[in-house]
Amino acid sequence: MVIDHGLPGLDTAPLTPFPNPFTKYAIWGGTHKQAFVQKGINSERIIRTGSPRFDKYIQINSNPQLKSKIKKLVFEDFHIGINKKIIFLSPPVSFFFNFGSYSSEIEKIITCILNVIKNLSNIYLIIKLHPMDRNLDLYNDLIEEFGVNNASVVKHYNSFNLLVSCDCLITKYSTVGLEAMILGKPVICLNFNKDSIHYILNNAAFELSNCNELSLLIKEILENPSLKSKERKQFVEKYNYKNDGLATQRVYKTILNLLYNK
Repeated sequence: MVIDHGLPGLDTAPLTPFPNPFTKYAIWGGTHKQAFVQKGINSERIIRTGSPRFDKYIQINSNPQLKSKIKKLVFEDFHIGINKKIIFLSPPVSFFFNFGSYSSEIEKIITCILNVIKNLSNIYLIIKLHPMDRNLDLYNDLIEEFGVNNASVVKHYNSFNLLVSCDCLITKYSTVGLEAMILGKPVICLNFNKDSIHYILNNAAFELSNCNELSLLIKEILENPSLKSKERKQFVEKYNYKNDGLATQRVYKTILNLLYNK
């Protein structure tokens, strides 16, 4: 049995052949099923369960006390003034393929964001690197170089706590965008190269392709966080099945059926 772990290939990208040795494929939602069928997987082998990873995101939506507790912890850990808004930046995953050096796109993105954030006194930026990203020092050097006092970069901090606490997420392709949308958070997609990105193609995220737009975009989102809320909800329903917090139970029952109903 395979348990799906991430978003399928881009909506506009050709799908490559996929190995077909498994009895069952526990996948997230309808879009995932379509992608697996296109890869040659028999639809009878596919069961939509939703993602077990996201159960805790769905469940916390009905627990305002826990949300408040987590947010207080994050503010204390980063020494953030209680009146500030948190922007969570999850840099493009492609970055960790360029160990020790910046690609031109990444350098442009980070330079853009830091130059904007340092002039927004009501904002605190938290950059959470991918676990395989080896460039922590380079981010810290840029923060120091640009004289940014309202930003931190971390590698091992709990992403779930950051998503619960932030007021907006900035990312590109990462699945963390879907996680933010489950929590009802606005998402900005970095797209300086005009790539095809799930979130933008479905109009669920704000597209940032010009650095000059960032300051106004952040202001607009923070003043009206409900912008694109309908599109975000539709995206979550499209990509994560029932969103009832019971995906783990469905996967568990599928495993039991495989073990005992042969």
